[in-house]
Amino acid sequence: MFEVPPTYAAFYVPAGHPVADAIALGVRWVTTTAEPGTPLVLLHAKSVLGKNRTLSDAVRRHGLAVSAPATVHKDGWSGGPVLAPWATSKVLTALDDELAEMVSAACVIAGSAGAEAVWVRAHQATDLVSGAQAPSPQIADPVVAVAMGHVTDSINHNNGLVQDDDRAYAVRTLQVLHGAGYRLDVDELAAWALAAGWPGGEVAELRDIAGRVLAGRTFQLRGGWGPGPDSLPRWVKEAAGQQP
Repeated sequence: MFEVPPTYAAFYVPAGHPVADAIALGVRWVTTTAEPGTPLVLLHAKSVLGKNRTLSDAVRRHGLAVSAPATVHKDGWSGGPVLAPWATSKVLTALDDELAEMVSAACVIAGSAGAEAVWVRAHQATDLVSGAQAPSPQIADPVVAVAMGHVTDSINHNNGLVQDDDRAYAVRTLQVLHGAGYRLDVDELAAWALAAGWPGGEVAELRDIAGRVLAGRTFQLRGGWGPGPDSLPRWVKEAAGQQP
């Protein structure tokens, strides 16, 4: 019931750089990397290419393949390094789910929306500007880490947190933690889960659940599975290195 995290090398161009400079860095990377395969520019829609002269000129100059998550298989791309300019959540999920076995390396050009922040942390991506590598994603609170470890081990990750029991287990875990006053950082949870091998689509569901728990929203849970308040003392003991 546990997924294997994608193992491709990850890079990014951080936000704040002029668009032309960011594109130049990304294109230089995808055209010179030693990673095997055919370089691909992955956009959330092919029409984006025509809206940026710098990117379209670079694609034409280097003869780069261009695709979108919805068409990449039909376009005949067989795998290789991927440049994802201003990647949306949909593009990032595609990299980690349906394209993971085809991607030899990926570089994301950060956009103003910041959708790539969790991806950078989860993959310990390397900054193309500074050369610094993002630190390994961790859940800071040890009790929250223990509880989420139980979620990881207990649910079927092929169900994407939409199956009743799996969803109930995740919801009830977060409700117990939040109700007891433990801090839940949605981005921290998402980066940790993605690094632990949760599929991208499932991580999106986890983000939604965590956000709703923090907002005090109610859930209509049809599954009866999952922890209750009596689970918290066991998690505390485990976090302290004691036998639960």
